[in-house]
Amino acid sequence: MQTQARLVGRARPPCMATQVSAMRASCARPLHPMHTSQLAHRGPQRCQRGRGGRAMHIIPASQPYKTPEYQSKCMLVHELLSAKEASGKTFSAIAQELGLTNMYTAQLFYNQAQLKPSTEEALRRVVPALSDDNIAAMRRCPMRSFDPNIVQEPHIYRLTEAVMHYGEAIKAIMNEELGDGIMSAIDMYSDVKIIKGVNGEDRVCVTLNGKFLPHVEQLESNNTAHKVAPKEGQK
Repeated sequence: MQTQARLVGRARPPCMATQVSAMRASCARPLHPMHTSQLAHRGPQRCQRGRGGRAMHIIPASQPYKTPEYQSKCMLVHELLSAKEASGKTFSAIAQELGLTNMYTAQLFYNQAQLKPSTEEALRRVVPALSDDNIAAMRRCPMRSFDPNIVQEPHIYRLTEAVMHYGEAIKAIMNEELGDGIMSAIDMYSDVKIIKGVNGEDRVCVTLNGKFLPHVEQLESNNTAHKVAPKEGQK
């Protein structure tokens, strides 16, 4: 969908307070601080010159955070994180009681993973502020997504930079050891641990333990899409 825009002579881009006020006006509940801060990073406003060389800022008339789907997810995440905060427990503490990794546990509260029936009872006990509506929403298959502007957050940018910087070497080692393939992000176990360095400094250890998926040779004899299923009564 083509984004509409309006020109405002010598206007300044909308500030964070303006964007947050607009978001709050359209939502029934206040935003969690994480989502409030994200609204300050909607990307740089482009600028062009109008008549007489005057600066003309292009301010998008529609923003991704104004869509009903995005608002709905933001409000759900706000409620889930508020319930977690009310419990006084960290993601790692909750994860230990649930028997999950701390990364997967955090993903549940950010609506990036589905709550399984086997974990539901324990989660209700560990985080009692979660409502029946919250649990019902967590049971549904989530719309996994992310705001493209999230990369502007320094920590997330640095993680992205690290993967890009080491990516070729990681791929080369995987190919040497396992052949042609990729690491799954679906059949994956991930966690974050804080460890100590040799000088006693805090260090962050991020583990991505993904299943290796080899690329297949596409033999026509194995292409079941071209095989016609026999009719009933035929062999």
